[in-house]
Amino acid sequence: MTGRPLALRHVGGDDFTIHGVRELVLAAIGNLVRNACQYTESGTVEVSLAGRAVVVEDTGPGLPPAARARLHNEPIPADARGSSGTGLGLGLVQRICTHLGASLVLGSRAGGGTRFEIHFPDELTRP
Repeated sequence: MTGRPLALRHVGGDDFTIHGVRELVLAAIGNLVRNACQYTESGTVEVSLAGRAVVVEDTGPGLPPAARARLHNEPIPADARGSSGTGLGLGLVQRICTHLGASLVLGSRAGGGTRFEIHFPDELTRP
């Protein structure tokens, strides 16, 4: 990541407390931020809070086909096997979210890029 024109920003939102296994919560959020930074060649990675969700958005190229397939529990396209960005880390995030009772939502960022949201259930959060 050294030498790339990339900015990592926390853009705010209302704080909330998550009552869950600290290491799992950190691993899920950290993996999303790390992936966004790794695959965004230039631009921004933004982390924000929205309701009881953590949102990670980037201006990168979007999710590779293999990672998208893995996230949706679909077969990995033959032409995407062996490439970088196969979604193993996202699979881990997805399993952590399931374990915590949270949901992982994939979307596109306005203007290009990827948007991930981890929505935590009310019973695990407090404002």
